[in-house]
Amino acid sequence: MLKSIASNVHKGSFPHVAIFEGSIEKRGASRMAAYAALRAGAGLVTLLVADPLHNVPGDMPEFMKRTAFDTDLTGFSIVVMGPGLASRDKMVLASTIFKAALHQNVPMILDAGALELLSELTADDKSDSIIIATPHPGEAGRLLGVSAEVIQQDRVGALNRLLEISNRLPVKVIWVLKGANTMVADGDRRHICEGDCPALAVGGSGDVLGGAIAGLWGRADDAFDCARIGVVAHFAAGRMLSAKSPRGHFASEIADQLPVALMQG
Repeated sequence: MLKSIASNVHKGSFPHVAIFEGSIEKRGASRMAAYAALRAGAGLVTLLVADPLHNVPGDMPEFMKRTAFDTDLTGFSIVVMGPGLASRDKMVLASTIFKAALHQNVPMILDAGALELLSELTADDKSDSIIIATPHPGEAGRLLGVSAEVIQQDRVGALNRLLEISNRLPVKVIWVLKGANTMVADGDRRHICEGDCPALAVGGSGDVLGGAIAGLWGRADDAFDCARIGVVAHFAAGRMLSAKSPRGHFASEIADQLPVALMQG
């Protein structure tokens, strides 16, 4: 399902992924997503940070940085928002970038705290952008006003309720309900990645998934296929680690397995 890669490609042949850094305290989440985007095949990755001069030990030289206060998103293929987004003060800035992406028709992946931004949408925000929303059961529960346990008891029903929410929104939303048997749906199509993988149950795993989908942007026929290929590749990477041991792996190791998982299909 992935488009073949010509021999004369260059970095501009692949997506330029922008990732909003949600907080200094949880900066590892955005960096994990950035790392996974590169592992999945992105040509360029830029971190959108409140303080572009802020460096921490372990920063990868492959990442570029730009101030998040610059809302001109020209040149970015897709924006990832949510990894590490925990502080309320960053939500204001996140909302500004969110609206800018909508009005500039830039696709987005929303995870974690950024899922709250869906509630801000009004008819004035009608856009040709596409949003891929990736809640885990707890986040889906917050969106629907129920507990994670309720979501897990009826995941198909929860997915249907999430689709009802997005049917009222002025932008196309593709849902990725994470967890064992991760489900992808856009209203017309559904895909279930059947199976569970304990190796994926680690902090940062969801950030890796968001980065993986972003890194695949444009490699499939449409956004739905990018989302489900990202989900399957993420799952396959976890299964490769599980073959060594069911537990004890880092999220970055999931990302490290993505190139092999994508090659093996």
